[in-house]
Amino acid sequence: MKHTFRMGLRALALAAAFAGASAAMAQDDYPSKPISVVVPYSPGGSTDTAARVIIPAIAERLGQPMAIQNRPGSAGNIGVGEVADADPDGYTLVITVNPPVSLNKFVFSGLTYDPETDLAPISIVAKTLMVLVAHPDFPPNTVSEYVEYAREHPGKVRFGSSGIGSAMHIAGAVINKEEGINLIHVPYKGGGPTMQDLVGGHIESAFATLPSAMPHLEAKALKLIALAETERFDKMPDLPTVAETVPGVGMTTWLGILAPAGTPKEIIDRVNEATLDALKDEKVLEGLENSGLVPVGSSPEEFSELIKSDLAKFEVLLPEIGIQPQ
Repeated sequence: MKHTFRMGLRALALAAAFAGASAAMAQDDYPSKPISVVVPYSPGGSTDTAARVIIPAIAERLGQPMAIQNRPGSAGNIGVGEVADADPDGYTLVITVNPPVSLNKFVFSGLTYDPETDLAPISIVAKTLMVLVAHPDFPPNTVSEYVEYAREHPGKVRFGSSGIGSAMHIAGAVINKEEGINLIHVPYKGGGPTMQDLVGGHIESAFATLPSAMPHLEAKALKLIALAETERFDKMPDLPTVAETVPGVGMTTWLGILAPAGTPKEIIDRVNEATLDALKDEKVLEGLENSGLVPVGSSPEEFSELIKSDLAKFEVLLPEIGIQPQ
C-alpha cells in the first residue's frame, strides 16, 4: 500500500514538473502563432486608428502576425470582457481607451469583469486628445456661444459620445451641471458611428477624440469648437479649451494594451518590450501624431498604478455629476 502511495506521489510530482517545464517552454517560445488583438469599438474611431498604426509594428518585433478584431458594444465592455475571459497565454490581447478599464465599473451594474483583477496591464500607448466638434450648420462657434445657445434652446442641443460613462459623456454631463443647461446625450458604439451621425446632421455636436474627428475636420465636414482637455495642446496653441469657459471640463483619455489576468510575467514583459520599441519607430510616431495622438510608453507597473488612480478618481466624480450605475 505504501509503495503504491509513494508511486502515486511520484507520478503527481513528475506530472507537475512536466507541466511546469511545458509552460516555461511555451513562454520561452512566445509567440509561436498569430495573436488576436481586440479593439472594443467600431472601425474609424481613435482606438481603431491607433491600433492600425502600432499593432503591425509590434507584430514585426514579435515575429508573428497580430490580427485586429473589432468587437464594439456596451461602451467597450463586450470586447474587453471577451479578453478578460480569454486564456491567459498571450494570444488574446486588447487595445483600448480608458473607459472600459477605469470608468465603466461605476456605470454598468452588470459588468462581467473586474478591471482590477481580471486584466493585466502591458503598456500605455498614447494619450488621446478630446475635442468638442459640431456640424458646420450649427450656429455656435465658441464654447460660450455653445452654452448660451443650449440655454436658449433647452433640450434641443444633442451631443454624441462613444458611450454611456465615456470621457465624452462625462464632459457633457459636467457642462450640464456647471451651467445648469440641458444638453441631450446621445451614446454611440464608438467614435466612428458618432462622427457619421454628426456629419450627417443627425446630432448637432459631439465630444470626440481628435483622431476620430480629424478626417472630417480636414474635409471641412465638421468644425472644431474647443479642446476638452485640462490645458491647451502645444501643437494647436490657438485652440482654446472648454475649461477656459466652463471650469472642470477636461480629462486626458489614455490608450493602452492589456492581457487577461494570469498571463505570465515573461509574456507581459515581451509584449511590453516590443511595444516600447515600436514607439521609437519614426513611422509609428508620425502615424500616431498625424492622427491626433500623443505617443506615450510605460512599464506594466506604471500602467497599473494609472488604472488604480483613475478608478479612485471616477468612483468619486461620477456620482457627483449624476452618472449612476445602470
